[in-house]
Amino acid sequence: MTSRGRQHWDGSAKRVQLTSGDHSGPKDKKKPKVNRKGKGLSAEEKRAAELREVERFRQSIRASELRRKAREEVPKW
Repeated sequence: MTSRGRQHWDGSAKRVQLTSGDHSGPKDKKKPKVNRKGKGLSAEEKRAAELREVERFRQSIRASELRRKAREEVPKW
């Protein structure tokens, strides 16, 4: 017998075999499918969300313009 164990001694890997049959569990306790889309937004809520997104976009443009102006004002050596 070798100190490396039976797997090395045999020269082949030992694989564990599951018993035959379906292993997915009981079928009678299956949960009903859930609506994954969530609650739909009303027209007012959609419009408000769009306006918030537009305002966020405008703020990012303003911030980038301020950074650009600040870079231009710094003297170059």
